[in-house]
Amino acid sequence: MPSDDPGDSTTPTIATTTTKAHASSSLEDDPRHPYQWSNARKWRITLIACLVCFVVGINSTAITAAAEPINNDFGESDDNPGMLPVSFWPVTAWNAGAAICPMVALPLMEDVGVYKSYIFIYVLFIIFVIPQAVANSFATLVVTRAIAGSLGGVLQNVIDGIAADVWEGEEKRLLPLTLYVFSLVGGVSFGPVFGGAVISHLSWRWIFYIQLIIYGLLLPIAILLLEETRPNIIFKHSNQYRVETHSNSDENSTKNVKVINLLTTSLLRPLKLLTTEPVIASMTLLSSFAFGLVFLATQSAGAVVFPDVFAFSAANASIVQIALIIGETFGLLACLVQNKLYLRPLHKHKHTTTEEASEEANLIPEQHLPIAVLGAFLGISIGLFIYGSCSLASLPWIAPAIGLALVGFGIMCVVQAASLYVTDAFPTVASSAIAGVAFGENLFAAFLPLATDKMYAVLGNVGASCLLGGCGVVLSCFPAILIWRRSRARRKR
Repeated sequence: MPSDDPGDSTTPTIATTTTKAHASSSLEDDPRHPYQWSNARKWRITLIACLVCFVVGINSTAITAAAEPINNDFGESDDNPGMLPVSFWPVTAWNAGAAICPMVALPLMEDVGVYKSYIFIYVLFIIFVIPQAVANSFATLVVTRAIAGSLGGVLQNVIDGIAADVWEGEEKRLLPLTLYVFSLVGGVSFGPVFGGAVISHLSWRWIFYIQLIIYGLLLPIAILLLEETRPNIIFKHSNQYRVETHSNSDENSTKNVKVINLLTTSLLRPLKLLTTEPVIASMTLLSSFAFGLVFLATQSAGAVVFPDVFAFSAANASIVQIALIIGETFGLLACLVQNKLYLRPLHKHKHTTTEEASEEANLIPEQHLPIAVLGAFLGISIGLFIYGSCSLASLPWIAPAIGLALVGFGIMCVVQAASLYVTDAFPTVASSAIAGVAFGENLFAAFLPLATDKMYAVLGNVGASCLLGGCGVVLSCFPAILIWRRSRARRKR
């Protein structure tokens, strides 16, 4: 994650803000600085990190396609009265770990270096996929998935920081961050499709065996083609860096204090922002609801609507969720158009510096939000209404699938807009604000789907989906209100 304001009193600093600014300015002109790397080198790192994010996301949801055979193997059942469905606990465990661990690990990675930490965590992640494949008890499966989710969550969320390290300025960073969001939501959406295709021909354990093959093949690529992006690590042994940042023996004496304060800040500040900043809270709620719908859809479409209404097998019901990915792809295209519209005023001031151009172009964070309104209302809300009202045996199965595609479109638009908006609206605490949003997204992903079976059983397919659509309508008002109120909605800091 991008670091917070270096002048914040809650985080110990080695040098003054002025000295750091001067050091940063001069070091950014050094050919070794990531800002000076060629575009090909930057894109190589960005795209490999996005690819890892995508395939790691598969591990979080692919298991949902094999709920029934896993329950049969371990003697579990989802039909216990008064109890939540046990088949989704492995996914809940994965996302619970992904919600908490990144807030601790990412700030530490900024100090010790991203590359070595990233490869180490990726290797650990692969190791903890192995017991998922060979687990001899349901408890083993759940525990190892919680650990894998903790590691996978770091691999998914670190890309935001990598983009900040190698891409200078908002204009250059928009496309990498948009692709990152697509790899995030696309990976978890593709999981059930992948799992459904596997169990159509093989046992459920092959879901993890094939993942291990993919992760193993990708490991040497990551080792060889990724590299360190943190300037403080790249210039660690540079005399200029040590002089300009006053890096000396005093740093070692305060290292332990710095780490403790860093961990405390990284854990508490996101929670504080979520509870004291209405803007962050509202956008987190919207983005979390959108991201949670990916996982709710795996339960609704894969275990309720398509098997019960259209008599699909569990494997085919999982594969039909490719509609979500199709919608997310169209959402990606819409986000690229939104990015172009956002940057259009900036292109009229190319003769000035990036900061001056942004000021002259009058760019404001709320200009990221029109796509969120479109995605929340037209995508999520209308999509859920179509999905619910068309979940009838008298209609073709493609009708609710179209609704799912619209939901996927909305998910991509909302998550991308929320991430960009929160980063720009709260620049001095950007990493903490994004950490809060990610925390909320993973919590919703972990626990919202647990209510799916009961909700659809009590309200019916139409009622439950329309209730969720109504929630989408209400939440779509948040970005609309922020656009109307513009910067007045943000509390003066």
